[in-house]
Parts: sequence; structure tokens; C-alpha cells
Amino acid sequence: MLAARIRAVALAGTGLSCLAMAVLYGQARLWPAAFVLATGAAVCADTARHVCEAAAERRALAVAAEHAARHDGAGPSADASHGDAVLIELSAACCEMWWTSIGTEHTQDCTRQRGT
Repeated sequence: MLAARIRAVALAGTGLSCLAMAVLYGQARLWPAAFVLATGAAVCADTARHVCEAAAERRALAVAAEHAARHDGAGPSADASHGDAVLIELSAACCEMWWTSIGTEHTQDCTRQRGT
């Protein structure tokens, strides 16, 4: 996490330097160079945002894996495939008809009807 923050700070510093140079080139009426540097500053800002989001996702997965390991694997694991996640959600639903009808219908033998 610290490495991601260091990279984000370095990218932000590079982006600010590019932006400052773009302003200077713009004042000197060198528009192509100013445009290229401003674009580079925008790319640095977007990359810094992406680095922070990726670090947050990795941390969330690590926390979920640790949580699953502490609870002896109870509940969905952090590395469950998409199909496993669908099965978990489907088993938590009332019945299959409720799931496929977006919560508007139930089967006759559904024990969890909510008065719909």
C-alpha cells in the first residue's frame, strides 16, 4: 500500500511539473508544446487515480481473504468465481422464480413469500 502511495505521489508531482511547464509554454505562445504537456499532466493524474484504486482493490481482496481464513472458510471466499457468486446469491433468494422474475413472483411452495 505504501508503494502505491509513493507511486501516486510521484505521478502527481510529475503531472504538476508538466502542468507548470504547459502554462509556461502557453505564455510563450508555443501552443503545440503546451498542449502536449497539458495532456501529459492529465495522463499522470489519471494514472495516479488508477494506482490508488488498484491498491484499494488489492487491499479489499486481502482483507476478505483474511476474514474468510479466520472464519474457517465460512461464507464466500475472496477468490470465488463469478459462477460461485451467482450460486450463493441464488441460494439466498426465496425461490428460483423470485430470482428470475426480479422479486415479483414466487413458486407455490416458497416458504419465504413476502406478500407479493
